Amino acid sequence: MDKPATDWTRLKPLIAEALALDPENRERLLARIAAEDADLAAEARRILTCQADDDFLIPPHIDEDEPKRLIGAQVGAYRVAALCGSGGMGHVYRAVRNDGAYEAVAALKVLRHDLLARPLLRRFAIERQALARLAHPQIARLLDAGSLDDGRPWLLMEWIDGEPIDAYVRRRGLSTRRRIELMVQAARAVQFAHENLVIHRDLKPSNIFADSSGSVRLLDFGVAKLLDEPATAGQTTRSSLTRFLTPGYASPEQLADEPLTTASDVY
Repeated sequence: MDKPATDWTRLKPLIAEALALDPENRERLLARIAAEDADLAAEARRILTCQADDDFLIPPHIDEDEPKRLIGAQVGAYRVAALCGSGGMGHVYRAVRNDGAYEAVAALKVLRHDLLARPLLRRFAIERQALARLAHPQIARLLDAGSLDDGRPWLLMEWIDGEPIDAYVRRRGLSTRRRIELMVQAARAVQFAHENLVIHRDLKPSNIFADSSGSVRLLDFGVAKLLDEPATAGQTTRSSLTRFLTPGYASPEQLADEPLTTASDVY
């Protein structure tokens, strides 16, 4: 039987508080909650245990030299110019077109080498398919895709010259009205994705950029879900993706490793 929504309103802050504590104080918190509501404490403990088993919030080991090796390499019509950042699934670079056809800058996303033999290789294929169906002015466009000589897949994305939406509004001291206008842009982009049967699953300020013109762009569909995708034997499980989620922005059903709908993005 499904838990009532009121359970989630209590469970979410409890899990967030527990994650911020060391093991000893976490146990004290759960014991105190159990004295008041045994079912709530048991559910919180189940989710926390599941997250610990999946190395939740513990970044997989990354070879520090791996990202740098691609700098200067040629990928399609682009030369890899600089490393912009690394995450749990891959590395993002600034790439410059140098084939003489025209000048352009793009964002190159490359899967980490140690994930090649894992089911997470499938995530790139899903992200590519999601982006291919999302032609919208508020969603970063997919320009090209392929694989490196070592088999690692890559995605070439529209370069967004902006900053995370929270930093953007703070730095400019924007009014409440202007902030709401930016959020409306983001909401329309998310709605468009949902209409095309794509759930983003990791909406947070660092994945919602605002550029100098005040236009919002939705980024990083690395853990996106295609609602019309049939389940297959080799499909990545939900639990194998928990390490790539952001607890502070994850929906209760994501934290509980339950099936997701568009409501998760709305949350």
